[in-house]
Amino acid sequence: MLGIVVAMDSEMELLLSNLHQDNYKVRENVFKTYEFNINNKEFVGIVSGVGKIKASAATEHLLTRNNISKVLNFGMAGGIGTSVNIGDIVNIIGSYDNDEDLSAFGHEKVKRQLISIDDFESPQGICVSGDKFINDYEESKEIKERYNALCYEMELSAIALICNMHEIPVISIKYISDKADENAEFDFDESLKKAANQFSDFITETINQL
Repeated sequence: MLGIVVAMDSEMELLLSNLHQDNYKVRENVFKTYEFNINNKEFVGIVSGVGKIKASAATEHLLTRNNISKVLNFGMAGGIGTSVNIGDIVNIIGSYDNDEDLSAFGHEKVKRQLISIDDFESPQGICVSGDKFINDYEESKEIKERYNALCYEMELSAIALICNMHEIPVISIKYISDKADENAEFDFDESLKKAANQFSDFITETINQL
């Protein structure tokens, strides 16, 4: 069984529409989950809400109540690397929590591990998560340089942390919706549509590897 974690209902519902899923089941028990089947593969999707705390709780809820073999995540992210532009898709291979700082005790930042799908052609790189929307160039530049990262968002490091603790592989595909600077306003609905389209394509193209 495959799990999908997204932040918003609109992301999950648009994904299901793109995948032509009409007979899915919806359950609400702390979190809303969606159950469906693609090519005889069972999926359970969960909507976490925005932010790392909600994302970690939702991922734990998903894994402890279902026999999940792999977790997929998709969503929008701000591009902080010079090699990515608005509209690009990034295949995330590692994630850091920008808010986690135990350097006073001599501890370095912990990199959360993700896996990549090599046959899906998109740039691969690091994503940083934090409980703050970044719309400042200097701040995004500092984060980029600190982690050698390509993008920034608000949930992935928490999702990856829980998956790593349970030793469940996790895959994340991010759509670059803005550049995390003073011009970080973007057309949310249009970006969401493009992100869901790309993730639908990813599932369709790589279903046999999932």
